[in-house]
Amino acid sequence: MATGKTIGVTSAAALVVLLAATIGLPVLTVSGLFDRPELGFGPSAASLDGVPPVAADAYQRAAAAAPSFSPPCSVPASLLAGVGEVESGHGTHGGATVSGNGDVRPPIVGIPLPQLGEDTDGGSWDGSTTVDHAVGPMQFIPSTWRAYGADGNDDGATDPHNLYDAALAAARYLCASGSPMATESDWRRGLWAYNHSEAYADDVIKAARRYEPAETSPTSGTGDVQLVEVEGIGPTNIVWAHQVRSLLAAAAADGVPLTGSSYRNPDEQIALRKAHCGNSHHAIYEMPSSQCSPPTARPGTSQHEQGLAIDFDACSTRATACWRWLSAHASSFGIHPLSSEPWHWSIDGR
Repeated sequence: MATGKTIGVTSAAALVVLLAATIGLPVLTVSGLFDRPELGFGPSAASLDGVPPVAADAYQRAAAAAPSFSPPCSVPASLLAGVGEVESGHGTHGGATVSGNGDVRPPIVGIPLPQLGEDTDGGSWDGSTTVDHAVGPMQFIPSTWRAYGADGNDDGATDPHNLYDAALAAARYLCASGSPMATESDWRRGLWAYNHSEAYADDVIKAARRYEPAETSPTSGTGDVQLVEVEGIGPTNIVWAHQVRSLLAAAAADGVPLTGSSYRNPDEQIALRKAHCGNSHHAIYEMPSSQCSPPTARPGTSQHEQGLAIDFDACSTRATACWRWLSAHASSFGIHPLSSEPWHWSIDGR
């Protein structure tokens, strides 16, 4: 399908040669994510600051799908926007335009990449039967697309020249190496797989930071954990703040207002261990959490220390309206329960 003139796009995904074992991974679709206003996506979705509306919607939908990956992942829409800007100016490189359904025309085709070996797609995507080229708004080489290609607009097709499909594929690719994408270190690990260049990662992250709305700019944290304030929850990790806000809004709309706490700094985790487990070094740092009353994670192992868990105030038992609502709806937002604690919900169920 890629028959456009070859142009000098710098490829990110083109620089990675996938292992043969990765070829043939199942194609992912996002059926059911469209027309879900409670998730914050679809026609009423607010655009990422400075990103064209169709591109913003594509990145937001891809980010919304990431918690359903295995393992769960939380790649921010702003990071996908950073990749999209660096790779193709959100599908506008060389005068290309993006239609309402995400199709990019004329197709964006990168420079020949003879260092990757012989052609692998018969020219289906890049128009060349001799060597591969990176293609589409997120610049995938054909072999990478076969492994990670995705149907991001639920039309039954996977097309690297469609921005919805390419954004979802990019989320899969980043998460495969950087999961759970909770910290900047995770981002850099995922971006290194996308393109073996620290300068590339710097450029993408710089762009991603620019696309973060002002109200979600990082405020504080320990190490590279970046926190934002969420009303009713307090500081939480920036990478799932949109999910948390969407969940709270949906619960409130159903008459179940939710409050709680998320981030816990290391000193607070140690204080909890002392209160629940004992004051000895063994009790604080070594005793299994199950031997504490109530069970309390060892310092350095709690998702609260990453800002990726919430203890909900009104979920003390499974008989509460809080727990019943969360058990019915939270997984739609990529938020999962810890089976032993009805009040504790997190990005991955830990």
